[in-house]
Amino acid sequence: MAEKKFNLRCLLSLLDDPDERAIQPVMTELLAHEDELDPDIIAEYLEQGNPLMEKRIDQLISTINRRQDRRDFLLRTEDPEVDFFELLIDLHMLWFDTDLREDVQQTVDKFLESARANTFSSLEDIADWMTASGLSAEQDTTLTPELYCIGNVLNSGRGAASLLTAIACLLFPENSGMQMGKVLNDFAICDLNGDILIPARTWQIFPAEELPVFTPWNARKIAHLASANLFSAAVNSDSLRYVFTLAQAVTGLDDDSILQALPYPYNGAEPESRAAQK
Repeated sequence: MAEKKFNLRCLLSLLDDPDERAIQPVMTELLAHEDELDPDIIAEYLEQGNPLMEKRIDQLISTINRRQDRRDFLLRTEDPEVDFFELLIDLHMLWFDTDLREDVQQTVDKFLESARANTFSSLEDIADWMTASGLSAEQDTTLTPELYCIGNVLNSGRGAASLLTAIACLLFPENSGMQMGKVLNDFAICDLNGDILIPARTWQIFPAEELPVFTPWNARKIAHLASANLFSAAVNSDSLRYVFTLAQAVTGLDDDSILQALPYPYNGAEPESRAAQK
């Protein structure tokens, strides 16, 4: 163990190299040993008063924390005690992973503070407030990942219908009897009278008798849908980094084996038909 710690010390000591290209393999090796990084040893290097060293160690710790967040995401979506808005921040950070979580949290907190200054007791109440807040629901898609990123949604006013349906429903008191769900292809909120609010139809309200059967959903199911659509958006983007990041989140795994379940080129194996053409 002493030899292993000595090697890690050597790697840490290389982090003040100004050459970014030289740092990449060092970071890769340190991340491969993240479970063995002793906080006391890291603190020693942080206390050296070397700004470049501090910056690189901050980057290292930030990367480790993001990886852990991705590993934990699937478990958090299964936990009924987890706050839905925390899951939305998690989703935002999966896509915009260079954003500061504190900034996204502030945006969400400001929105919730404004919402909680009101009392919502009817579909009309929430429809009027969401409209006045400039929030527009768009049909769910795998082509526009920003619609699932809560910081971007609240700043731009454009969000996926599934997300804004869940958000609007959760702004009601728990004893309101409001339910989130779907009517055919539309996400909707149903009240105790059976009337339906459909955010993607400009927050219109429809009497129960005008629409087909309402199918209840819950917030965790919507979080699963959002993460799956973000993963599909990553595949569409043809970015290995995004694909790997979202694959970690939706599977809970943390090694290259998660890519083996994906098609070419992510699994590294050419299809037989492609190989036969060569």
